[in-house]
Amino acid sequence: MNQVPIKPLEATWNDEQWEAIYRKGEDLLISAGAGSGKTAVLVERMIQKIIQEKLNIDELLVMTFTEAAAAEMKQRMRSRIQDELEKQPDNEHLKVQLNKISQSHISTFHAFCNKLIKRYYYLLELDPVFKIADDIEVGIIQDEVVESLFDDLSDDEDESYLLLSRQFNNDRNDENLKVMLLKIYELARSNPEMIQWLENLPHLYQWDEQDLMSWIHYDKILKVITPSLKEAVLDLEKAKEYATYSQMTEKLHKYATDVYFQDLEYVNRLKDAMNSSYEALREAFMNTTLSRFPSAPKKDFDEEMNTICKEARDSFKKRIEKIKEKYLTYSNETHLIHFKKSQEVVEALAKMVLLFHERFSEAKLKRQLLDFSDLEWYTLRLLIQDGQATAVAFDIHAQFKEIMIDEYQDTNFMQESIVQAIAKIKSPEIPIFMVGDVKQSIYRFRLAEPSIFQGKYTMFSDGNGKGHKIDLMKNYRSHQQVIDSTNYIFKQLMDEPVGEINYDEAAMLRLGVLGEVNDPFNQNEVHLIDKLQVTDDETDLSTVELEAHHIARTIKRWMDSKQEVYDRKLGRMRLLTYQDIVILMRSLSSVTTFQDVFRQYHIPLFTEQNTDLFDSIEIINMVSCLKVIDNPYQDIPLVGLMRSPLFFFNERELSLIKVSSKASSFYELVQFYQNHGEDEFLKQKTKRFVEILERWRFEAKTQSLASLITLIYEQTLYYEFVMGLPHGYLRKANLDVFVDKARHYESSTKKGLYGFVNYIDRMQALGKHFGKAKTVTANEDVVRIMSIHKSKGLEFPVVFISQIQKKFNVQDEKGNYILHKKYGVAVKYIDSQLSFTQKTIAQNVVASLIHREMLAEEMRLLYVAMTRAKSKLLFTGVFEVEKKLASLKEVITESGVRLPDSYRLKAVNYADWILPAILKHPDNQEIVATYLGVTPTCLEDASSWKIEIFSQQQELEQSMKVEESLAKQPPVIDFEKIFSTRYEHQELVEINAKQSVSQRKLAEETPMFKGIPELRPQVAYDRPSFMREKKISGAEAGTALHQFMQHLPVMKNHTLESLQQVKERVIEKEMMTEEMSSRIDLGQVLEFTKSPLYEKIITALSVKKEVPFMTLVKVDEHEQSQILLQGVIDLLAEFEDEVYIVDYKTDYIRDFEVQQQELKQRYETQMKYYSKAIKEIFPTKKVSCHVYFLKVSQCLVY
Repeated sequence: MNQVPIKPLEATWNDEQWEAIYRKGEDLLISAGAGSGKTAVLVERMIQKIIQEKLNIDELLVMTFTEAAAAEMKQRMRSRIQDELEKQPDNEHLKVQLNKISQSHISTFHAFCNKLIKRYYYLLELDPVFKIADDIEVGIIQDEVVESLFDDLSDDEDESYLLLSRQFNNDRNDENLKVMLLKIYELARSNPEMIQWLENLPHLYQWDEQDLMSWIHYDKILKVITPSLKEAVLDLEKAKEYATYSQMTEKLHKYATDVYFQDLEYVNRLKDAMNSSYEALREAFMNTTLSRFPSAPKKDFDEEMNTICKEARDSFKKRIEKIKEKYLTYSNETHLIHFKKSQEVVEALAKMVLLFHERFSEAKLKRQLLDFSDLEWYTLRLLIQDGQATAVAFDIHAQFKEIMIDEYQDTNFMQESIVQAIAKIKSPEIPIFMVGDVKQSIYRFRLAEPSIFQGKYTMFSDGNGKGHKIDLMKNYRSHQQVIDSTNYIFKQLMDEPVGEINYDEAAMLRLGVLGEVNDPFNQNEVHLIDKLQVTDDETDLSTVELEAHHIARTIKRWMDSKQEVYDRKLGRMRLLTYQDIVILMRSLSSVTTFQDVFRQYHIPLFTEQNTDLFDSIEIINMVSCLKVIDNPYQDIPLVGLMRSPLFFFNERELSLIKVSSKASSFYELVQFYQNHGEDEFLKQKTKRFVEILERWRFEAKTQSLASLITLIYEQTLYYEFVMGLPHGYLRKANLDVFVDKARHYESSTKKGLYGFVNYIDRMQALGKHFGKAKTVTANEDVVRIMSIHKSKGLEFPVVFISQIQKKFNVQDEKGNYILHKKYGVAVKYIDSQLSFTQKTIAQNVVASLIHREMLAEEMRLLYVAMTRAKSKLLFTGVFEVEKKLASLKEVITESGVRLPDSYRLKAVNYADWILPAILKHPDNQEIVATYLGVTPTCLEDASSWKIEIFSQQQELEQSMKVEESLAKQPPVIDFEKIFSTRYEHQELVEINAKQSVSQRKLAEETPMFKGIPELRPQVAYDRPSFMREKKISGAEAGTALHQFMQHLPVMKNHTLESLQQVKERVIEKEMMTEEMSSRIDLGQVLEFTKSPLYEKIITALSVKKEVPFMTLVKVDEHEQSQILLQGVIDLLAEFEDEVYIVDYKTDYIRDFEVQQQELKQRYETQMKYYSKAIKEIFPTKKVSCHVYFLKVSQCLVY
């Protein structure tokens, strides 16, 4: 059954590939190293199934993870069948298969699930016309469901909700809890037993309450402590060794030796205590004071050796202290308090997630929508119910003869369950062909589960008959130098304890192509840029700039020297081109600086910037603009908008505005400066800014989102501006995509501008990405910058792996809660009454597990980055080089091939792994001797490495030469530099200023808050050109009337003539256009001046108009958080013992008597908050509210 046909001599497949193509009758796991031709093998296996076994193509279920990969496989299949038909033109079977390719089951997991659900929709009670929701639709529905859920729980005073609100929300909003809920939900949805997983979340905190030793995860504490103690003993051994060889006096040497034995006895007591209770272990750690290391006059010892000896013992003490701090700080009693509170919180979270799940599912079904997670969920429901295979499962099982899965290392538990449900429900079982490389599993953030691959690899290695593994080790992509260097690095780095994978003989890459040209250019290089301590010198280059200049000059040097590279396809050397080069980064946060620097060298550079639309600077500016239109009292978006190319305020101008007044918000400063500023030019510029902003704020009330954004583009010539920048077509395309996103958002909800900007914030907080426009093709001759994630599956002759000094992201290990797909939710102990927090031992344990998983994934990312190279690898990083190399002195003298576990586990960046490995290479002994004065443990290897150190002074001089050459050129305005300037503390800008559920109610004018107005424009402005021929809207007419009333003198005996004079004066002062003034009915105003209300007003002690106010209010008695309510009162009249609030309304009223009660209810809430604000100013006076309806000359009093 498992016999493989003999490989003919003319076959081009290697032995492992041949076996992978022809072996049959059992599950096969193909561990395919980088560049090993796995896709070619998979396609050939499909072809041979069709040719040799006479299978139909639709009897093969082939699943992968991207549409592009599925399309490529179909195209390869089509080409291979056509090739076979040329050899066998009369083969009817092949002709049929060629016609069936478009209907074949070669697709993504989601496409297969979608097809299955459409076929059996009636069994799931789904509408047959359901559609797949995109990210925008899913986000909108989630937003609405969360708000509704929180509202209902708050109204019901639900204890779980109130507990969670106190635990995680701040004083302003409930955004923290919303984001947390959605993250837990997403994690739960990747588990086939979602409900059970949620119900089991509190199990993390189970113990018998007598001793922590009974905690179900206590063993994980011991697993952390045990290796730490081993490392501590090694530190002691080193200290003793150094003391032995140092020139101490006999007395001093004896004392040092005594300290060593005391320490060793202490460690042994700790080891013994680990077999006892937690309290015994804690007591053993806490109740011993370590002796001080001996000190004496310098004449009594070798100072250098004594320092080394003392450092080794200090390292021992630090390890002990770290164990105490993380795992032994608290007593059993304190842990019990922590655990009980944590269990209560997690139970409440699980309950809330389940409630959300029910409502979210119902909301999607009402809209006839499914999301991508639903596709997998409903498919599993079709196949398995109550733990048993369904009739559908048996039908699908009968349809296929083999299941093939590409990129198997990226599957999750849901997808694995679906495959198993189809393949293994009855005999004969369907064989599964799984191909992938666990060393390239880099999608932890997408909840990929590499342990599925690794588990089968281990199981199939045991020869237990359940399956067979094949290692494809030969690499057909890279040259010998790249292969040797990758193996050299990873045999020192990757093993199961640290990297989750053993980089053994089976994992190592082998050269797949013989007869290769030995090209000196292929030597791998490490460029260390030596950056001295940052100074106040204005010529000092930033770390990112230094590296960008260095890489740009390296590329320019290659191009100027006509560097050649070997081309395998051509079989000869050819000139190196820009498109041969890629710069890989862990993240693309510094891309803007690289673009700026590369432009100086005239090197074409392209990046997709993480493919996230909202990371592109042109869209960042537009989002700031929309945020300010929605609410100008947001300082950071406002300053960002003013600084952007939409208005071009510079730092000096913004500083002058900032110091002009003591106003609390920047918008108030802007308003002050337009009237009272000292710089006349800036004063006019500020006035123009306010006019435009107020015009846009008005348009936002009447225009659709897409129309408003397009209007901004047109009025600011934003399209034309971005088209003048590098990659202008891409930037313009991004602006078009932004309009489409806004249009799509509006088609799915009625929340308008406010909802849109908050939706963007929410999606970014959840790490959701929106695709950018793509305009660069694979054949364009540009250097590319991309993230390592984005580079997977690609190859380039020359690869820069840059920013190796950049720290790993450890945010998943921090915060008030930590999420883990297996262990659930670990929360901090938070005492909201006493306002303090404590990190629990459960958090420390889960954080340590996440940290190890993060390091393992970072190691796999490094592997992916290195294996993209065909010819040359070049690492770059910026350091204080002497300090960095000195920190590696000890580790490079360690014996053994692999770097010590403890060292690899404390790495904070790629440099911590790469540099010691390379410094142990024979090629770099001179650098080690020069900088460190030691002899490293030398590892002989076929790879070739060159380390070069570049001083900051060299880099600065070279950069200044570039600037000098540019200075000789005609001056130009550097629009892109202005355009792409980022705030120095950009990470603070990206902390979203959220608003609570209650604020959304206010902004959307739900019944509770209906009638509360926004601040009204206080300037006149022309109507947009495209609206000038149209009739003025009712909203505009109302604005005009309010403007007029603002300037109406409070006096007796008004006449139509006096009112006309007021109107003309307002127009003359450009406070209103003639067109708008034409909508003011002076007769209505005259009636107002004759009313009892007006007669009372003219007797007031003082009358103020357009009175702005801000006040903190609770939404209702159940709300914990307050909102900042702001508005403008039309008229405020102060009398001896009372205050009148007057608000004008221009509502169309058919019958005041009939509608009176309805009108009173409509404005009741508004008046309530107006009254509250004024009572804070006049606490001893009676406050009454008067709503005057100008069209019918009637008044309501509150």
